[in-house]
Amino acid sequence: MVEEPKTTHVFNATDAGIGQITSTIVVGSNLLVAGSAGIAMVGADGKPLWQTQLPQAHVRLVAADASGIAWTSYSVGKKEEHSTSMFLIGGLNAPPNGQEMQLGLVDTQGTPKWSTTSAGTGLISPPTLGQKSVAFTVGDTFTVVSRDTGATLKSFDIGEITLGMASAEAIYASTPRLRAWYHNGNYYLANGYKFSLIGEASLEMVTHSRGPGGLEVYGALMAGPITINDTFIFAAAAHPTAMIGSNTNDYQPGFFGVDLEGENTIKFNADIDTDYYDGVGAITTNGTSIFAAADRRVIATDLEGDQIWEVWNGETNGAITPNSVRNVRFQKPSVGVVGALLGASSGASIPMRLGTTQQMAATTTKVFVSSVHGTADAITVLDAGKGTYLNTINIGESIVELALLEQTLVVATPNHVFLMPTN
Repeated sequence: MVEEPKTTHVFNATDAGIGQITSTIVVGSNLLVAGSAGIAMVGADGKPLWQTQLPQAHVRLVAADASGIAWTSYSVGKKEEHSTSMFLIGGLNAPPNGQEMQLGLVDTQGTPKWSTTSAGTGLISPPTLGQKSVAFTVGDTFTVVSRDTGATLKSFDIGEITLGMASAEAIYASTPRLRAWYHNGNYYLANGYKFSLIGEASLEMVTHSRGPGGLEVYGALMAGPITINDTFIFAAAAHPTAMIGSNTNDYQPGFFGVDLEGENTIKFNADIDTDYYDGVGAITTNGTSIFAAADRRVIATDLEGDQIWEVWNGETNGAITPNSVRNVRFQKPSVGVVGALLGASSGASIPMRLGTTQQMAATTTKVFVSSVHGTADAITVLDAGKGTYLNTINIGESIVELALLEQTLVVATPNHVFLMPTN
């Protein structure tokens, strides 16, 4: 059943002068909206409390705490050739390479404090705010800068996957990196198939990698992190090594929970069994269950990763078909000696997503998943307890991000934020 959205309030990004919307984040009872030309703090009534113009970019990502707001931004090619919305809805045919990457800090009222540029190959991640620092990832480099000045404190090589061929590694380099998580004075981050802890005060790194005694994280990381009860949870697509064919069953897409206390070990693996390429493009929680959306299905587990229910695309008449931002796409590397080994000549490809924005939200009774209806984006609504398909909300625009602002569903599109009741 397809329904039109029941909107209670609408925020217009053009009227606020912040350009096209590229990400959002809930800050207390308000919503921080990041755009290609600036940021705005929006109240529950859809009205801006303040707005600040920032350097033009294709994509801007944000983080916030009680003391300030950090932002990162990048462009893809020439600004006049590619619009923000074109990038977000999948208008670029080749893996993007970030340019003009920047990091900045503003206070809680939007007054700029500092900004700086970042070098490197790839796309800059969303920022993470520590007590005295700000951190971000570009490619295989994790950088911590001073929260007061933006000066670099230390950079770390976090060891990207090595595939042995430039074209395959270029695809990984162009895959957006997940946000690090700050917890009890440490930064936690997942990159490639490694999980690292970096002390904010010591600026020392401990890395756990896949292998004997390491973390059994199979796959390219696509979504997250979310945290529940000191557990760091992130999601993955099928690992490219599965293309070789010898270990296909060992590299299923799924999500992983890492204990943030003690030895930082894997608490659970929740695999999505499949015999085709797939990946988890969105993950969320309502506090009692974890929900993950792959390209062809949605699953729910308890907080220990044990499956409660699973619903397939066919069981919802195609309503789980992913939109461009949630979709885990598989990019074929160039054919060559190593390319053939990885399966390039037989159609095997490297998984990637266009962005890191949240594409799911969940209450105690409903799960909201970004999807498509016709030629536009929509929201598929499932019963949180049973997975039963309830309805589809026709948005009619590209969905940039989903969130919950108290009991209101937030739907961000390139030009608007729609606030809708969840009941």
